[in-house]
Amino acid sequence: MESTVKTRLVDAAKDAIDKVDRNLFERFCDVQAWTTFSLFLNVISDKSLRPQACSLAARLHQIYEVYNDILILNMNGDIVVSAKNKSLIDQN
Repeated sequence: MESTVKTRLVDAAKDAIDKVDRNLFERFCDVQAWTTFSLFLNVISDKSLRPQACSLAARLHQIYEVYNDILILNMNGDIVVSAKNKSLIDQN
């Protein structure tokens, strides 16, 4: 009986690891795809694009329900776009 419990625990742990691994890979793929959006690339240097970029981020946030927020930061770590919490914009 002890062996059965150990086997079940090992199987449950492997299953949990697999789910976390798959989920992280899917999130990585999401972000990797979004980095190709010209709007997201150009908003760093053109502040006039912020409303459109925030709208796109908000739409993605609505579609991909797993994210708490979607942020775009510049090279200094300043938040340029926020899907959900606009008060974060311009904060480091």
